[in-house]
Amino acid sequence: MERDFFDNAFDKAKSAFEVAYKKTGEVLSTEKLKFNVSTLKSKREKLFAKLGKNYFLSLENFEQLNEDDRSICDEIVQINEKIDELNNEINYAKSNRICPSCGAVIDETAVFCSKCGEKLVFDSSEE
Repeated sequence: MERDFFDNAFDKAKSAFEVAYKKTGEVLSTEKLKFNVSTLKSKREKLFAKLGKNYFLSLENFEQLNEDDRSICDEIVQINEKIDELNNEINYAKSNRICPSCGAVIDETAVFCSKCGEKLVFDSSEE
């Protein structure tokens, strides 16, 4: 009788362990699948962004776009201009100049641009 009690308890414990093991495997499998979905969504978002950037760069003008898309493109152009302004301020603060011909960063004492060879004129307001 005592042996039946222990056998029964062992069978129940074994059954509970098997159920827990199966559930753990299901949870791990589900979490792995969710992680894979998340990874693919992230990759897709990067590709959408890249596609959008490529499309934007391929446009010669924004006239053929609808009003919403034209507005977005105009905003991108404004942001790019602001980035250029800020980068110029950074370079000026670092005592560098920008070549007026090619846009390369050049030393403030340079007479010629090291990238395009343009002769540089010193602006008396810079001194």
